[in-house]
Amino acid sequence: MRRWLVGCAALFILMGTPVLAADNDADARFKAIYTKEWAWREQQFPDADEGSRKQMPDHLPKVDPATQAMRLAYWQDVMTQLGAINPASLSRGVQVDYAVYKPQIQVLIDQQLFHDYEMPANSDSSF
Repeated sequence: MRRWLVGCAALFILMGTPVLAADNDADARFKAIYTKEWAWREQQFPDADEGSRKQMPDHLPKVDPATQAMRLAYWQDVMTQLGAINPASLSRGVQVDYAVYKPQIQVLIDQQLFHDYEMPANSDSSF
Protein backbone atom coordinates (compact mmCIF):
# COMPACT_ATOMS: atom_id res chain seq x y z
CA MET A 1 0.00 0.00 0.00
CA ARG A 2 2.80 2.39 0.88
CA ARG A 3 4.50 1.79 -2.49
CA TRP A 4 1.26 2.51 -4.26
CA LEU A 5 0.86 5.84 -2.40
CA VAL A 6 4.47 6.81 -3.10
CA GLY A 7 4.00 5.86 -6.75
CA CYS A 8 0.82 7.89 -7.01
CA ALA A 9 2.46 10.85 -5.32
CA ALA A 10 5.44 10.65 -7.68
CA LEU A 11 3.13 10.39 -10.69
CA PHE A 12 1.10 13.35 -9.47
CA ILE A 13 4.25 15.41 -8.97
CA LEU A 14 5.61 14.47 -12.38
CA MET A 15 2.31 15.16 -14.11
CA GLY A 16 1.73 18.37 -12.16
CA THR A 17 5.15 19.87 -12.83
CA PRO A 18 4.60 20.67 -16.54
CA VAL A 19 1.32 22.40 -15.71
CA LEU A 20 3.01 24.52 -13.07
CA ALA A 21 5.88 25.27 -15.44
CA ALA A 22 3.40 26.26 -18.15
CA ASP A 23 1.58 28.53 -15.71
CA ASN A 24 4.83 30.13 -14.64
CA ASP A 25 5.89 30.50 -18.28
CA ALA A 26 2.62 32.21 -19.22
CA ASP A 27 2.82 34.44 -16.15
CA ALA A 28 6.41 35.35 -17.04
CA ARG A 29 5.49 36.10 -20.67
CA PHE A 30 2.64 38.34 -19.54
CA LYS A 31 4.87 40.12 -17.02
CA ALA A 32 7.51 40.70 -19.70
CA ILE A 33 4.88 42.23 -22.00
CA TYR A 34 3.42 44.66 -19.47
CA THR A 35 6.80 45.57 -17.95
CA LYS A 36 8.25 46.44 -21.36
CA GLU A 37 5.13 48.32 -22.42
CA TRP A 38 5.01 50.35 -19.20
CA ALA A 39 8.68 51.36 -19.52
CA TRP A 40 8.02 52.38 -23.11
CA ARG A 41 4.89 54.32 -22.10
CA GLU A 42 6.81 56.22 -19.42
CA GLN A 43 9.38 57.14 -22.06
CA GLN A 44 6.63 58.37 -24.39
CA PHE A 45 4.77 60.32 -21.71
CA PRO A 46 7.31 61.10 -18.98
CA ASP A 47 5.08 63.49 -17.03
CA ALA A 48 1.95 61.32 -16.98
CA ASP A 49 2.31 60.23 -13.33
CA GLU A 50 1.21 63.14 -11.17
CA GLY A 51 2.38 61.41 -7.98
CA SER A 52 5.86 60.81 -9.30
CA ARG A 53 8.92 62.15 -7.53
CA LYS A 54 10.81 62.28 -10.80
CA GLN A 55 11.99 65.60 -12.13
CA MET A 56 9.63 67.12 -14.68
CA PRO A 57 10.95 66.81 -18.24
CA ASP A 58 12.10 69.91 -20.06
CA HIS A 59 10.00 69.10 -23.13
CA LEU A 60 6.53 67.98 -24.14
CA PRO A 61 5.92 64.53 -25.64
CA LYS A 62 6.11 64.28 -29.43
CA VAL A 63 2.71 64.54 -31.12
CA ASP A 64 3.55 64.55 -34.84
CA PRO A 65 1.69 62.15 -37.16
CA ALA A 66 4.66 59.77 -37.44
CA THR A 67 4.89 59.44 -33.66
CA GLN A 68 1.13 58.89 -33.37
CA ALA A 69 1.31 56.14 -36.02
CA MET A 70 4.27 54.56 -34.21
CA ARG A 71 2.34 54.54 -30.92
CA LEU A 72 -0.67 52.92 -32.58
CA ALA A 73 1.53 50.25 -34.15
CA TYR A 74 3.29 49.62 -30.83
CA TRP A 75 0.05 49.13 -28.89
CA GLN A 76 -1.39 46.95 -31.66
CA ASP A 77 1.72 44.77 -31.38
CA VAL A 78 1.23 44.58 -27.61
CA MET A 79 -2.38 43.51 -28.21
CA THR A 80 -1.18 40.81 -30.62
CA GLN A 81 1.25 39.55 -27.97
CA LEU A 82 -1.52 39.53 -25.38
CA GLY A 83 -3.77 37.63 -27.78
CA ALA A 84 -1.12 34.90 -27.98
CA ILE A 85 -1.53 34.21 -24.26
CA ASN A 86 -4.38 31.96 -23.21
CA PRO A 87 -5.80 33.60 -20.06
CA ALA A 88 -6.64 30.15 -18.66
CA SER A 89 -2.92 29.32 -18.67
CA LEU A 90 -2.22 32.16 -16.24
CA SER A 91 -2.29 31.75 -12.48
CA ARG A 92 -5.47 33.03 -10.81
CA GLY A 93 -4.12 36.37 -9.65
CA VAL A 94 -2.44 37.05 -12.96
CA GLN A 95 -5.70 36.25 -14.77
CA VAL A 96 -7.22 39.25 -13.00
CA ASP A 97 -4.26 41.44 -14.00
CA TYR A 98 -4.65 40.26 -17.60
CA ALA A 99 -8.41 40.96 -17.53
CA VAL A 100 -7.69 44.54 -16.43
CA TYR A 101 -4.62 45.21 -18.59
CA LYS A 102 -5.88 43.97 -21.96
CA PRO A 103 -8.87 46.37 -22.09
CA GLN A 104 -6.54 49.22 -21.07
CA ILE A 105 -4.39 48.52 -24.11
CA GLN A 106 -7.54 48.39 -26.26
CA VAL A 107 -8.52 51.84 -24.94
CA LEU A 108 -5.08 53.20 -25.87
CA ILE A 109 -5.48 51.75 -29.37
CA ASP A 110 -8.97 53.22 -29.68
CA GLN A 111 -7.71 56.64 -28.55
CA GLN A 112 -5.12 56.53 -31.32
CA LEU A 113 -7.64 55.35 -33.93
CA PHE A 114 -10.12 58.08 -32.98
CA HIS A 115 -7.35 60.74 -32.85
CA ASP A 116 -8.01 61.70 -29.25
CA TYR A 117 -4.61 63.41 -29.34
CA GLU A 118 -6.17 66.06 -31.62
CA MET A 119 -8.69 67.07 -28.94
CA PRO A 120 -8.32 70.73 -27.93
CA ALA A 121 -6.64 71.24 -24.55
CA ASN A 122 -9.77 72.73 -22.97
CA SER A 123 -12.28 70.27 -24.47
CA ASP A 124 -12.82 68.51 -21.15
CA SER A 125 -14.95 71.35 -19.85
CA SER A 126 -16.25 73.33 -22.79
CA PHE A 127 -16.04 73.83 -26.54
